[in-house]
Amino acid sequence: MPKISILLPNYNSGSYVSECIASIQAQTITEYEVIIGDSGSNDGSAELLREYAQGDERVKFYSIAREGIYPGWNECLSRATGDFIHVCTADDWIAPDLLQHLLSRLLEDEELMATYAPLAWADFEGNLDHDKWPRLNSVACLPDCRKRLYGTDSLKKMFLLGHPIISINQLLIRRHAFDWVGQFPANIGRAGDLLWQLRLVACSPIEHVSKSYAVWRVHPGQATGNDKLANKLLNIQCQEHLIDDAIVDNSQLLPIIKWNRLSLALRCNSIGTLKRLCWILGGVLYFPMLVRRAMLPATDRLRYIQEYFRL
Repeated sequence: MPKISILLPNYNSGSYVSECIASIQAQTITEYEVIIGDSGSNDGSAELLREYAQGDERVKFYSIAREGIYPGWNECLSRATGDFIHVCTADDWIAPDLLQHLLSRLLEDEELMATYAPLAWADFEGNLDHDKWPRLNSVACLPDCRKRLYGTDSLKKMFLLGHPIISINQLLIRRHAFDWVGQFPANIGRAGDLLWQLRLVACSPIEHVSKSYAVWRVHPGQATGNDKLANKLLNIQCQEHLIDDAIVDNSQLLPIIKWNRLSLALRCNSIGTLKRLCWILGGVLYFPMLVRRAMLPATDRLRYIQEYFRL
């Protein structure tokens, strides 16, 4: 069976990394290597990972420079020797049969460059929610997200509805896909994996496998932000980078990007606009009262205000 390289980048993942390690050890396939890249953690997680590497010859531990999320991923990738790549983020985990099911589909169809699984949300205590992912617009309203994503048609729907792949640990990727698409870009903040996924969909087919799941933990210290407007802006910036790549039919995607930009601007300004409307409405309603009150003697103004508001 072809070997899978599991990339495990880490920086101060704390005790969460123990669950990640346990989920890798529980995998139903055994032909894998684990490439750990620790960026100078000082919270005890590096020691846990060193101990893991010492107890399993398939696991390699490397101390790498602290240069950001995606340089760390790329450093792990450069040391991988497997035919397939899985990025297992240190504060998340995967179901025991995830890699087996994702790999089986890739072996059945050599045209596929990647497969991806459903996602379960977990809170910081580890409680799972399997119902959130199927309710996402990108999943519920996009039937081919449960089948195959490829080319401009899929990108158009993803630009409008969102992305079904929320966490990189949903994916198993053929190694030579990186020869086509390149490494994870490090010039777009925390959205480098999203831009990489868009480039992959533009170039080659990826397919959904429903038989297992990955887990994405939501907690205060996670690298991925929870600001919806900021994440929306990053999504649009990724879409614009893809247009700059000129690897797809831009004429069909540009109008969607313009609409997304307008929609985001309206959302960002909605609070300020609402405040201005309230001020205008208040002025229309209360200006006549203010004028008449100013014309009254001081002793009658309180009585007038009380009558005006039916106090």
